[in-house]
This record gives sequence, structure tokens and C-alpha cells, in this order.
Amino acid sequence: MATKIAITNHKGGVGKTMTTFNLGAALAELDEKVLLIDSDGQCNLTMQSGAGIEGINNLSTYLNDDNVEILPAKISENLWIIPGSTALDEDAHNIELSIEDDVKGATHYLSDILSRVDGEYDYILIDSAPGSGAILVNVIVAANRLIVPIADKFSIAGAKKLTQIIKANHKNVEGKYLLTKQTKYGVSKQIKEMLTTQSPDALFHTTIRQCEDLNKSAALSQSIFAFSPKSKGAEDYMSLAKEIVGKKKDEGMPF
Repeated sequence: MATKIAITNHKGGVGKTMTTFNLGAALAELDEKVLLIDSDGQCNLTMQSGAGIEGINNLSTYLNDDNVEILPAKISENLWIIPGSTALDEDAHNIELSIEDDVKGATHYLSDILSRVDGEYDYILIDSAPGSGAILVNVIVAANRLIVPIADKFSIAGAKKLTQIIKANHKNVEGKYLLTKQTKYGVSKQIKEMLTTQSPDALFHTTIRQCEDLNKSAALSQSIFAFSPKSKGAEDYMSLAKEIVGKKKDEGMPF
């Protein structure tokens, strides 16, 4: 059974898509089979992946027709993607209405899709859109782990909003904060203390440093490992992947 990890924060611009793609690429480098899910109507993950998606069904198709065979697009060795679609915005509206009307299973549509391919992958990474909404609810319900990127103090407010959504849906899910886009000045000691108030294990040991090569690789639709395998960005995302894989194998750890 795949470990399903949602990379999410209510706030945008914190590095969710970059983390989803490059963490997925790092896990694939470690010989783990990885499926990426683009649940954002902006389709940034789909574009960044560089995958050939012509003739490939997208997430919106699967949400609307459970008879369609799920055939993800291959990005590279051990790495696949279910593309996003601009139609996801309309899907979110329709699912929201279904939830309001108390339609059975309306919060589990994505879970049902992933259950059909669960045994084919070691990890399923879900890139979520910023903000809240029915698609995000489906993402949280589908995941059994969360990675919450924190780029600055404003990201913490977004994380708190995310916590409210989780509680509202009675979801018990393990999660960790990931510091992203960190400069040599880093984050204040106060912010780290805020993130680890409830648990000292709430924060990944790995920190993703600000790295221009990460931005360049995204612009070229390449992973950091394809673009600059010896860069700080590649080093950091490989460290994160090893931290996750190591904790998955260590019984009782969150990952």
C-alpha cells in the first residue's frame, strides 16, 4: 500500500509544487515508485513536470467518470503523474454542493480514485491548491500524511487554517512542517519554537534552502536532479527523501 502524502498549506507561494515535484524525483532516485497528483486548477505541477500529457486523462476526468481506466503519464524512471486540469475549479464547485447536500462519499472522491492504483506505487504525492475548498477537503481525506511547507511567518497562519479544515472533517492525519525557501538568515528561533510547541518532532530535520537552480529548473520543466544534481536544492530534497524513507521504515515514526 502506498504512503499518500499531501503537500499543502492554506497560503500560496510557500513551495508546495516545487516540493511535490522534487521530492517525488528524489524518491524516484532512491528506486521508490512514485505517483504525483496535480489537484490544482492552475496545473503548475503538470507544467513543471514536463510530462507528455497529450491524450492522457487528467484528474478532472477521473473525478467525473469512475469507469475510465487510470493511466498516469510517465515523467521519468519510477515517476508518474496524474495531470491537473482547469476544469478542477468547476469540479470543486460541484463537489462543494454535494458536500452541502450531504451526498454520501462526497469528501472521498479522490480517495476512491487513489484506491484503484494504491498497490502500484510506494508513494503518492498530492500537490494541493492554496486556499480552502472541496478539492482540498478531498486531498486531506485521501492522505495519510501531510507535509506543510513554511517559508515565512505568514505561512504559519495558513497552516493554522489548514488545521481547522482537518478538524472540521474529523480527519486523524500525521503531519510535519517543512521549512522552505530559507536564506542564510533562516527563520527566527521564535518561529521554530512556534512550530514545535506541541511536539518537538513536528518539524523535519531537513530545511530547503533558497536556491536559484530550483527556480531555473522549474522554468525549464525539469527536476532539480536533472538540471543541477550537485546543487543545494538537489542536496536538500534528497535529504528530505531519505528522512521520509528512513522514518517510514522505522516503526512508530510519523513517516
